[in-house]
Amino acid sequence: MFNSYAIDHIIGESAWAQRIRKRVLQVSAYDYNVLVSGPSGTGKELVARAVHAHSSRALKPFIPVDCATIPSGLFASQLFGHVKGAFTGAAHASIGCFRAAEGGTLFLDEIGELNPDLQSQLLRVLQERQVVPVGGHQPIPVNVRVVAATHRDLQKEVQAGRFRLDLYYRLNVVRMETEPLSQRIDDIGVLADHFLAKAAVDNGLPMKRMSRSALSVLESHDWPGNVRELEHTIERAMVFHEGATLDQHSFEDLLTAKTAPQADPLWMDTPPQQLQQREITQQQVPKGDVARRDNAHSQPHGSLPYYAAPDVEPASPARGSSRQVAEDVVPAVAEQTDGDVTRLESWPTLDELEAEHIRRTLKETFYNQSAAARLLGIDRKQLARKIKKYALRVPRLSPGRPSGC
Repeated sequence: MFNSYAIDHIIGESAWAQRIRKRVLQVSAYDYNVLVSGPSGTGKELVARAVHAHSSRALKPFIPVDCATIPSGLFASQLFGHVKGAFTGAAHASIGCFRAAEGGTLFLDEIGELNPDLQSQLLRVLQERQVVPVGGHQPIPVNVRVVAATHRDLQKEVQAGRFRLDLYYRLNVVRMETEPLSQRIDDIGVLADHFLAKAAVDNGLPMKRMSRSALSVLESHDWPGNVRELEHTIERAMVFHEGATLDQHSFEDLLTAKTAPQADPLWMDTPPQQLQQREITQQQVPKGDVARRDNAHSQPHGSLPYYAAPDVEPASPARGSSRQVAEDVVPAVAEQTDGDVTRLESWPTLDELEAEHIRRTLKETFYNQSAAARLLGIDRKQLARKIKKYALRVPRLSPGRPSGC
């Protein structure tokens, strides 16, 4: 029976979306290696999974490998396996990713990040269609289709001597390209509706709808992070907007914060209510202090979301040393009011800021750690370590949080 499930995950109405779905069906019928290229966040792995799902290998494993994260010393073991006792710590034998994908598809993500030595090892396996486990001597045949992906221009990498030409030819039998979201305006509305529904189902949040004004804001944004950025923006809006309908105000602050020239990561995740409060606070500054206020906000501490910097004039760059800068700043601070001096003395550390930000994010997501990790841009294990590090209290079930989350 023909499987259309995977291809339906390539969402969009643009010319590219229609073209890539057709291309997937064409490519899947053959067993050639495939190279998927395009900017980060444009769905290269989604295309690879669709090729696998519509091929004759669909019932066999699809094994993804992130080449950018594998340490050089573990590459051979990770991909080709190892025998017991091959190296210190090898208490058990491992079959490796190639043999784990036997009969199926091996997805090599960010193939352009491999160094020349690792490229040589991979090339030999692709040529011989067999692997030799680390510490072993007997070649083992493998039947695997390779789909590779990269955000780099591999032709330029070859010309620069950073990527092997023979490996490029082995991988680039069939070429497929993804496009940045800024060139797929027709897809933004469809993708936004999809991510709204997905966020509601995955996180137990109430379903919300998108207004025309909100869609206009999304369509006018350039989306440097592409589809991945759009998904995270929708998730933030779902969490921080309390109404049943997302309007232009649900996104304006989020998108403005993320595209600010000197935007701080903490400022990016600040709820819209706090952004609006900050604007009100800035509007209350006396006219005579506008120049000093703007100058303070141009400094690195100017974008901190929870604490405002005192209006201290910066030291002249010509003064040079850090001791001279400190001597200039301290008298200036002493001239401030007692409130300003106290505020500077209690200036938060980065750990304090991070702990407070994680605490607020957990509260906003009703202590759903999966949803909180997505909003923070980290995986759940990292979040768990930070919760332990800062001794944050996480109740088992927060009031208002649906059971089972």
